[in-house]
Amino acid sequence: MLHAAAAMLKIAEMKEYTGASSMFLRILIDKKYALPFRAIDALVFHFLNFRRDDRQLPVLWHQALLAFAQRYKSDISSEQRDAILELVKIHNHYQITPEIRRELQNASSRNEESEANIPDAYYEEGMEF
Repeated sequence: MLHAAAAMLKIAEMKEYTGASSMFLRILIDKKYALPFRAIDALVFHFLNFRRDDRQLPVLWHQALLAFAQRYKSDISSEQRDAILELVKIHNHYQITPEIRRELQNASSRNEESEANIPDAYYEEGMEF
C-alpha cells in the first residue's frame, strides 16, 4: 500500500500530462487502498492543476477523476470537494461529469462532523448541537 501511495504521489507531482499518467492513476485508485491524506491531497492538486489548461482533456483523465471521486470522496475536505466541482464546470465530459458531480455532492467530507460521530453520552436534555 505504501509503495502504491508513493507511486501515486510521484505521478500526481509530474509537471507534464500524459495519458499514461491518467491510466496508471486510475488503475492504482481502483485498487482501493487506504491512502494517507498527503497522497490524497496530492491527487486533488494534480486534478486541480488542470484548471488553467485550455485543451480538451481525454476520456482517460475524466475516468481517473471519476475513480478518484468514487473512492476517496469522503477523504477530501469540503474545500477540495468544492474546487473539484468547479473544475468539472471547466472540463466536462457529457457522460462522466454528471457521475462525478453525483458522487461528490452526495458525500460527506473529512472535515464535516455528522451526528453519527457524536457519542450517545453527549445527548442529554438541554444540550444543543
